[in-house]
Amino acid sequence: MAESTDSKKRLVDLPWATIVAIVAASTGFFLYLNPLQTSRPPERAGFHSDVDRPEDVDARLWQDPLRAASEHEDNMQAKYKDSAEQREREDAHHQTGYLLGQFHQRSDFWVLAVMIPGSSYAEYAETRLRARQAVLEGLGAERYVPVDNEHIGYVKIDEPQWGWHNVILPYEWCHRDLSTKNNNGLPDDVCVLWLRDEEFWRDEQHNGPLFQLDRLLRDPRYLDLDTSWVKTRVIGPFSSTTLRRMVKEVAAFSEPRLLLENVEMWCATATAADQLLLQKTSGADSPHNVEELFHKKFTANPTSQSFEFTRSIKTDDEVAQTLVDELQNNRGLDIAPDVHGSKEKEGKDRVAVISEWDTFFGRALPLSIRHAILNALPFDELVVTRAPENVLAFSYLRGIDGMLPGSAAPSEAKSKGDQPKTAVPRESTEGLNQADYLRRLSGELSQLDADLRRTEGAGIRAIGVLGGDVYDKLLVLQALRKTFPDTIFFTNNLDARFAHPDEWRWTRNLLIASPFGLTLKNEFQKVPPFRDSNQTAIYTATLLIAQGEPAAKFDKNRLGPVRLYEVGRRGLFDLTHDETPQGLQPDSADMKRWWNSSRWIFASGILLLVIVALVWIFRIILGRPSPAVRPDCYRRAQPHSHPNVLSKLKGVWALLRWRFWRRTRSSRRVFGSSWTMVGVLTAVSVFSIWFINLCDPHKTEPYSWNDGISVWPTETLRLLICLLSAFYVLKTCVMLWQNERYLELHYGLQHCHFKRKTAPPQKQWKQWWRDRVRSWRDLLTVRYWQCERNGCVDPQKLWDLYANSGRDGVRFVRILPLAMCYFAAGYLLLLLLGWPEVPARGAYARGWDWIFARLSAFSVVLLTFFVADATLLNRRLIGYLTRGTTDWPQQAFNNLRARWSRSGRPMQGEAKEESQESQSVEPVPPNNLLVDYLDIDFIARRTAVVGGLIYYPFVVISLLIFSRAGIFDYWTWPLPLLLLMGFSVAYAAFSAAYLRRTAERARQQALQRLNDLLIAHVASEGESKDVQTIRETAKLIRNECRGAFAAVSERPLLGALLLPSGTAGIWALLQYFPRLFSS
Repeated sequence: MAESTDSKKRLVDLPWATIVAIVAASTGFFLYLNPLQTSRPPERAGFHSDVDRPEDVDARLWQDPLRAASEHEDNMQAKYKDSAEQREREDAHHQTGYLLGQFHQRSDFWVLAVMIPGSSYAEYAETRLRARQAVLEGLGAERYVPVDNEHIGYVKIDEPQWGWHNVILPYEWCHRDLSTKNNNGLPDDVCVLWLRDEEFWRDEQHNGPLFQLDRLLRDPRYLDLDTSWVKTRVIGPFSSTTLRRMVKEVAAFSEPRLLLENVEMWCATATAADQLLLQKTSGADSPHNVEELFHKKFTANPTSQSFEFTRSIKTDDEVAQTLVDELQNNRGLDIAPDVHGSKEKEGKDRVAVISEWDTFFGRALPLSIRHAILNALPFDELVVTRAPENVLAFSYLRGIDGMLPGSAAPSEAKSKGDQPKTAVPRESTEGLNQADYLRRLSGELSQLDADLRRTEGAGIRAIGVLGGDVYDKLLVLQALRKTFPDTIFFTNNLDARFAHPDEWRWTRNLLIASPFGLTLKNEFQKVPPFRDSNQTAIYTATLLIAQGEPAAKFDKNRLGPVRLYEVGRRGLFDLTHDETPQGLQPDSADMKRWWNSSRWIFASGILLLVIVALVWIFRIILGRPSPAVRPDCYRRAQPHSHPNVLSKLKGVWALLRWRFWRRTRSSRRVFGSSWTMVGVLTAVSVFSIWFINLCDPHKTEPYSWNDGISVWPTETLRLLICLLSAFYVLKTCVMLWQNERYLELHYGLQHCHFKRKTAPPQKQWKQWWRDRVRSWRDLLTVRYWQCERNGCVDPQKLWDLYANSGRDGVRFVRILPLAMCYFAAGYLLLLLLGWPEVPARGAYARGWDWIFARLSAFSVVLLTFFVADATLLNRRLIGYLTRGTTDWPQQAFNNLRARWSRSGRPMQGEAKEESQESQSVEPVPPNNLLVDYLDIDFIARRTAVVGGLIYYPFVVISLLIFSRAGIFDYWTWPLPLLLLMGFSVAYAAFSAAYLRRTAERARQQALQRLNDLLIAHVASEGESKDVQTIRETAKLIRNECRGAFAAVSERPLLGALLLPSGTAGIWALLQYFPRLFSS
């Protein structure tokens, strides 16, 4: 029977697929989280119990105050519509006089008025409940607790001449815990008023918001707050629209006004830029910011303080500047103008800005982005010009989904399973839903991007989705992200919804610049992180007010820099570098280095213990060799004269080779195994990239493996690809060399020694060069091998030609031009179709990415062509071997007979004696009946090694594909990379398939010759022993299943092709993993 060349290998016979599946399933038990579900039973009926006290509205602390008060009012009106007495008694609880009575009952209290949006749309309702939670938790941080944690009160104001029609004003009381000492100068009782932001835009007498607010707080017909003793703080306005109206109102004052004495207003959420708000207040003494304008236009009595206004939040121009700096400095975009001498050249990269159009805040955001790019150009000129030209502005109307109060959500109206998925947009072009506009906007941007790429060579590099409605921004991202997979997306104002798993498909790696994060430092916030940055801003303002922080003395430096986030696989990744010592916001724990001095000590100790363990293994466990069994090939050479340094070094090298690297040595099997080398090279790659990251002077690109926002894991895999490719090339050379020696021993072939031709005499130089060119032509082209002798194939001559053509130097000379052509074609293809975007942050990370991307690609191509060349060269050997009858040496026949005999294979000496005896006695079976089997056996033994090499390029190709996986960063697969990768896979697969086809053709030719020989012997001899031998030989050839003759399910090519193909690749890896990394 045939004997496999790898029969001596010990494969780990374990159910690898089952083991890995069990480990993956058990790991998923700990990694996957189910949504939290309550066991609280629902209260279906719901009822209201009449409460005879000021705060009689059922409302938990996390409910919307306006909605709770409005629903209570509607319910009471419906309940007592037939009873005037009950309705009057109920209305009495909600008159302003009732609240005034509570004011007069308390001798010492202060008022906190919070301006919130009053619209009934879903996003505003969510904003109100977030604002209420933030205010109450901010007060709770200073030990203010609600007097009634399940009820609130409200008053009704109906003054049509002032534009107030049945205005509902919710309120609630909080009291300081008696166990807390009062150190902030504020009374222990506080009344929280909830004011609708829209009610203060302008009344019918065209009075501004501040005049209306003063009238509400100080007029005796309403709250009648005596500001001489009632301290009043206002958190507002909520929107930039209301703030703009306030600025216009104050700018119209001809002289300082006496309004809102002893009132401090903290603007926590309106973020429009100061220059836009002060656009029409220019003059000789024009203010630089809104605070300065308010300070000039308000006065007070000598016994009181004037109205104070401060903005406790970063403005849009600062947010825009942070985004522009990030894109320009860390993302590799050229968007800012470049000044050369007296000429200014605009940035070449295009940025699209999409913002809401129907709010002042949304219209101001694109201007802030443009101003951040062109700092020298004021806002007044930006409004009337389109500069810079590389910023493309688009807009949309708020409420894209067409959702109105009381309407069902799309998921409720129609289940997802019933919605058809088609390749064309199916959004309706009629009705309230405006999603069809987004589809057309996406098509317009796509066409514009294609035109720019065709005319300028680069398309839209970044897209900004700006606005105040997070649901609209998510819809825009959903419409554009698939169309622009390589484009950087950025937005303003942080919201936890961006990091929700349901939104990851379009928010992954989204850049978010926000005035606040979701939390403050631990000493300022003891509650869980909030839902959005506005909630954090309101909490911060409430906390500062409750701590007694004067608005006029508030240090804005405590706000720190604008926060910068990127949406990763585990949520939001903080990219902010905050070095504010007394700041309110926390330092970025994500950007901090995990390594410190103590961890260095621990790591050094672990490394030392590993070294000690390795030394123990090699000195004790692997054994110490005995000099008595030292083979001659490793024996140190004894000098004949005085020893010199060179002879000593040779002796030491021979001893080291004998002790650690001989075939029977365990260390050689360990370090020659791919198992060991993959582990070693992986550790080297991880350590090297980690050290490169530590050397980053600016610390811009974070080092993270599981957040999905770092390129360093990709660079680690690329470095591993380079090292593995070098190792696989070396191992391929060793395996081919060992197999060649094995074949020479079993088939009586002489080892081929390549001899350099000496320089010829001067008159024969021309002929010498011709011979050299002809020999190199034979080695490189393998098309002119002359290996026939007397009408037969000379195996020794064919083997010499094959071995010389397969030498490492000759092989590299043969494949390097092909690799260079491949690289040049790939470079031109990338120039033609566009370079893929690199999601690296900072020039340092992009530089290393440039290096490792090209090194890994070159390594993969070189390994692929190296293995393909070995495979195709072996195919050429088979083709020449089967051109005719092979004249095998007698030793090959003797070794084959010895394998089939009971005594086993003879040694070389015995083979020589047997060959001498065979001169007088005809061998059995005859040699001519074994020639074809020797051909097939030779092909099977050689292709068993060469065919298995096909795994190596597919392993590194699989790693190269995995290195661009989305679990590391937002890597994409543009068309040029797919074409280049497909060519590498196709070329390697073609070489293996072509080898299989040539081997099968050789088998069919051998069977055909045996069939002809069988017919001739049967016709002349009948059923003789030779006939039986021919039949058995044909049966052996037909049943040959080694190497290139293996069944389809056992071919290495099939498993190699399955490696890079997702789930099937995992299956193939589990099936072939032990065999692949066996020693």
